[in-house]
Order: sequence, then C-alpha cells, then structure tokens
Amino acid sequence: FDHTINVNSPGPEQRLHLLEKEFGEFYNDKAKKIIDLAVEVLNGKSAADICKYCNNVKRRIVLNAEDISQAALPELSIYATDSKSKGQLCIATKQRFGNISVRELADMLDMSPSGVQHHLSKLKPKSKTE
Repeated sequence: FDHTINVNSPGPEQRLHLLEKEFGEFYNDKAKKIIDLAVEVLNGKSAADICKYCNNVKRRIVLNAEDISQAALPELSIYATDSKSKGQLCIATKQRFGNISVRELADMLDMSPSGVQHHLSKLKPKSKTE
C-alpha cells in the first residue's frame, strides 16, 4: 500500500489534555506548574512522545519515591534538545518557580549550574554603561 497518512502534532489544548490524563492519580496542585511548563516544552512532539514522557515520570515517582517536580523536570529537560529550547526551559522554570537559586534550578533540571546561569543571563536586562 502506498498511502501516506500525516498526523499533526497535538496543539496546546491537546497536550494539556494528554498530560492531565496520563498523570491521572499523580496530578495535584504541585503538578499544575509542571504540566503548564510541559505543554510549552513538548510543543512539536508527538502524542506518543508525550505519553512516553508521562510514563517515564510516573516510573521515577514510583521507583525512586520522588515527588512530581523532582521526577518531571529532569525528564522534561531530555526533550529540550538544542540550546534554544534548553534556554527556554531554564527561563520558564525560573519564572514559574520564582525565588530559587541557580544551583537548585540546575538540580531540578539535571543541568550544570554554569549552563543554567548562561541561559538565565538572557533574562536580565543589560545595563548601559557610559
């Protein structure tokens, strides 16, 4: 058979629905920030990739006794495959979780502190020197 079927990547609402459905019993108030972030980071990924991400997070929660933020963020950083998406992940995580140190953020994302600092430096407005 020579038929080709093209399936578009899920849109933001579909990604949100998939994540909420897949996390099921693990979904709580703490998971809301993570899921909102995942909706952004998983843009362009297939539904199968999103389900795989959720399964990996649930596995970490059960096997390592981690809470959802400990399990979800390092798994999410796997899907940030280039420098631009890693930067967006660092910035979005910092904005959502507020007043956390670079080291804490690096631990959450399973990245180096210097890499996180590099990406966060793009957040700060550049001062003009005379």
